[in-house]
Amino acid sequence: MTQLQLWPAGTPTPSEPGPELPESIRQLLEAGYPANAVWPLLKTYGGQRLSVPKSAPATDHPLFTTLGHMAAKVLVSHLGGCTWEVPRGLAALRAARDSALRADFDRGTSTNTLAARYGVTRRHVLTILGRL
Repeated sequence: MTQLQLWPAGTPTPSEPGPELPESIRQLLEAGYPANAVWPLLKTYGGQRLSVPKSAPATDHPLFTTLGHMAAKVLVSHLGGCTWEVPRGLAALRAARDSALRADFDRGTSTNTLAARYGVTRRHVLTILGRL
């Protein structure tokens, strides 16, 4: 299975999640989960079963290293001791990717460069931009 390439390596991901987020992610945000940690959560654990530790894990635990201290702390306090089926959140991830792609286009990036950067065809870039 090919992994969905949403952002090229080194490109910052959006800091604000959009309205397409699954309900369980919205509940985490309401519980204090940092908005800027939503994308790493979905990109790393989306579609997987995640066993959340009952208490704060060691700082070298994958939750800490992937999501950061605050995000891991909120996950543990909200879902500690549970096994959670992390939603894939593809609609939200695609919407964020498309928004980032449009912003790059508005800054003058060519459609060929955007296609290569975001791992889509030039034709799909034109579709995202509403020019096809």
